[in-house]
Amino acid sequence: MAMAAKAKLLLRELKMVKSDLAFAKQRCAQLEEENKVLRENHNGENSQTDNDDLVRLQLETLLAEKARLAHENSIYTRENLYLRGVVEYHQLTMQDVVYFDERTEEVTEVYPVSVTSLSSSSDISHTILNQQVLEFK
Repeated sequence: MAMAAKAKLLLRELKMVKSDLAFAKQRCAQLEEENKVLRENHNGENSQTDNDDLVRLQLETLLAEKARLAHENSIYTRENLYLRGVVEYHQLTMQDVVYFDERTEEVTEVYPVSVTSLSSSSDISHTILNQQVLEFK
């Protein structure tokens, strides 16, 4: 009985190997046909190499343009950083400056401070005061 089971197992394995071999032969024939078509197309067209040269030239041009734009971007980044520094310096120096109007005898702050009221009454709570104006009398 053990010999019959072993023979059955070997027969099943032989069938699987035969089907794998048939599939491999079919795939090999298909690949040979594709290879033949590709060789015929390659030998018949020299324009493909011309297209490759054009694509290569376009890529080189695009890379050069990209490098130029990256350089310009770094220059603009430095300029932007410098200008932000100038604006920050201007804001810091002008923060304490007040203008004095001689005709109305008023002193107005350049950068007024907004203050929110935290009063308990509902009609005036959470309001922002307008520009602070100091009067000299």
